[in-house]
Amino acid sequence: MTVADNGDAGASWWAWAAAVLLVVAVYHDVRRDVRRLISARNVVLFGLFVWYLLEAIQGPPEVFRYGATAYKYAVFLVMIAAVSFLAGYHGSSARWFDGCGRRVARLGDRDFRRQTLIVGVLVGSIPVVLYGLADPAETLRGLIAGRAGWRGTLVRPALGDFRAAVVMIETFLLAVAWVAMLILGDKRRSRGITLVAAAVLAWHMMRAYGTGSRSVVFLALLIPAAWLYWRCDARRQRGLLIAAIPCAMLFYWFAGAMVEGRKEGRLEFAKAPSYVGHEMFRELLFVLDQVPEKRPYLYGETMAIELVNPIPRFLWPGKPVGFGVTYAEWQGQDPLHGGPTISPGILGEMYINGGVIAVILLNIFGGIVCRAWDRIGPQRTRSLPVLMFYSLGLGCLLMLGRSLSLPLFYQMFAAMICIGIVAARSRRGRPAAQGGPGVSAFPGEGCRSRLGGWASPSPSSEG
Repeated sequence: MTVADNGDAGASWWAWAAAVLLVVAVYHDVRRDVRRLISARNVVLFGLFVWYLLEAIQGPPEVFRYGATAYKYAVFLVMIAAVSFLAGYHGSSARWFDGCGRRVARLGDRDFRRQTLIVGVLVGSIPVVLYGLADPAETLRGLIAGRAGWRGTLVRPALGDFRAAVVMIETFLLAVAWVAMLILGDKRRSRGITLVAAAVLAWHMMRAYGTGSRSVVFLALLIPAAWLYWRCDARRQRGLLIAAIPCAMLFYWFAGAMVEGRKEGRLEFAKAPSYVGHEMFRELLFVLDQVPEKRPYLYGETMAIELVNPIPRFLWPGKPVGFGVTYAEWQGQDPLHGGPTISPGILGEMYINGGVIAVILLNIFGGIVCRAWDRIGPQRTRSLPVLMFYSLGLGCLLMLGRSLSLPLFYQMFAAMICIGIVAARSRRGRPAAQGGPGVSAFPGEGCRSRLGGWASPSPSSEG
């Protein structure tokens, strides 16, 4: 069934017009240099708002289940969210992450990198030693997805216990994979630290594949991709951006095969994927149908659940379950007994928390956050460690399209904790710029610049 079959062919023009306006907004920013696509602003515009409209433009039967009027209103809501985001972004001068950039810049020192990696390995290996080595065969099957359900000894159950809390400590090991990439890119590294770094990066890749989660696999692949991109000059960076288009299509195909074969623990390329991850417009329509006529607004409840999520359940047995469980129950699923969780999409979740007003206010806030994040991006610095960290943040922002999920950022938080531990032990003060080829300390240390004396613009970022 197509849009025309429903007599709603004219409605799809609303989505086309909205998508064109968003593309124009991106073009206005990148018209002088296509490399400006790599920014929080444009990642959110393309990876979130245009992604919503993609399904609306395709027009499957699901998006007209509630009629053309609901379709048009949902498109209008997407545009209200995009305009609010841009207003927050361009009206802000927040510097919330400048201090974070200064701390990450210390990874420009070779010894500081090595110590940060070691801290992450020592802490994050605790559950691997306690549980992974207890059943090596099962752990290996979990890593290579050689069992049904993409599960293994290091996967937490839906409702965690003490063991699940200990397993979460592995986050610190996964969190320093990008630091391992920096070490492997340094030609002056020692043999011992090379072996450790290679093992950490390989473990991260295998663990990502073994989860059967597209977002986890994407963030793992982003590490070598970001390292390669930021090591290149301006001409090669533009070439890589063009090459990213077929690579994205290839990953999209891979993600569909992962979804279709998830229950069997394998990749299923023979069948066309029934669900590949951009089906968020239909979820927005479902939310608009349910709230507030059939279900009340939650007024921040879903966000409060995310904030308390790090508290181990064995310490708080009555801790609320994630909203993905509740939302799945709205659609007749039973996630706590084998059914899938379902994401409402970030705009749907915003609407659930307070209607149109919540969508506007939360997108303004999101714009402010993204503007602050872009302050540690390529227009402000040429430090490879900071640009790697910045790229991981962009990846997390892209994955937020499914829902407001704080766990997406756990590895970044853990990396900052590792850096903080090493910094607290260091008595040497600021690092010297001795980080080896392509890995330098922040170039603006001790001088004035557009980031208040701690970074300078990259030559390759100038138009």
